[in-house]
Amino acid sequence: MRPAIFCLLMMFFIGCKPRAAKEVSITEIIRTAKVEEHKNVSWHITGTEPFWSMYIHNDTFIYSRLSEKIDTVYFKMDNYIFSGDSITYWLSDPDKQQAKINIFQSEKPCSDGMSDKAYSFHATALYKNERLNGCAEK
Repeated sequence: MRPAIFCLLMMFFIGCKPRAAKEVSITEIIRTAKVEEHKNVSWHITGTEPFWSMYIHNDTFIYSRLSEKIDTVYFKMDNYIFSGDSITYWLSDPDKQQAKINIFQSEKPCSDGMSDKAYSFHATALYKNERLNGCAEK
């Protein structure tokens, strides 16, 4: 009886193979780290001609545009990168259309053209083949 149990145990352990470690690319490691860095970031961007705005809080991106009615689009962040005094976001809307938002600091303050308020950051947005210019604040 003991040799039979021993043989069964040996077959069980021989048949067991260690699990292979999940391969993770360096790009995925960097992307995960960047998303973690991105937590608790808030921006408000406004632009005129046409009137538009974007609210950014953590990973929520809400774009609004005033036309005949207020159009609102929620975006998903695909990626972003910090570069010196700027940050660029690559986004996609629910229809998988791409958008790019660039927020940057300049020596000259940004003016919205409607008020006397001077913003510290400039912003550009590319969405649906249209370039939008505006001002941003944290």
